[in-house]
Amino acid sequence: MTTFTLNRFGITAGAIAASAAIALSGSAVVTAATVQPFGTQQTLGDPGGMMVTGYTVTGLAPSNDAIPYRAMGRLYEANLTVEALRGSTMPVIPPFLARSASGQTYRELASVPTSQGVAPMMLMQGQRNSGKLYFDVTGEAPNSVAYNDGMMDLMLWVGPTAAGPAVTPPPPAAPMPAVPPPPMMPAPMMPAVPPPPAVPVVPAVPPPPAVPMMPGY
Repeated sequence: MTTFTLNRFGITAGAIAASAAIALSGSAVVTAATVQPFGTQQTLGDPGGMMVTGYTVTGLAPSNDAIPYRAMGRLYEANLTVEALRGSTMPVIPPFLARSASGQTYRELASVPTSQGVAPMMLMQGQRNSGKLYFDVTGEAPNSVAYNDGMMDLMLWVGPTAAGPAVTPPPPAAPMPAVPPPPMMPAPMMPAVPPPPAVPVVPAVPPPPAVPMMPGY
């Protein structure tokens, strides 16, 4: 039986070696990531099959939880259930990461102590433990959670893109009431200009009568 010495704050060298012996062995227990929808239990085990651990991830979404960490982006959470299916096991949290559709990855905040996280406690066969995984999403919203050993995914859960709460667009602005054109001001009435008075016709002056010629002149 392999005993892990790890917790949410990190993995000791011994735990790394032990987990490598279990998850990264040459056996066919896990050869590559098995892609499953959220809510499906996936397993990791040792080469001899003496220890098999079930992991189930659900509910990847933006988080409103108060944790002792100031997120650089948007805090996301996912629910994790760990079950000792065969033998005893200790949850291994740091390998978890969230990933967007374009490949942006966000490591689980394993170094942040939270009361909502998966407790670092040994599970005996048949026991299970549930808690939350937290991710600081500084870019594109994630749509999957993977268990990655640093070289490849060993387990992968995929779902629809997890976005923040829908933003309700503001109602359209009320149309501005039509402003009637200003009333037309009547053109000022100019007083009628009377025609100039008629020039009186001066009667023609007859020529003076001819002066008769006096005889003898």
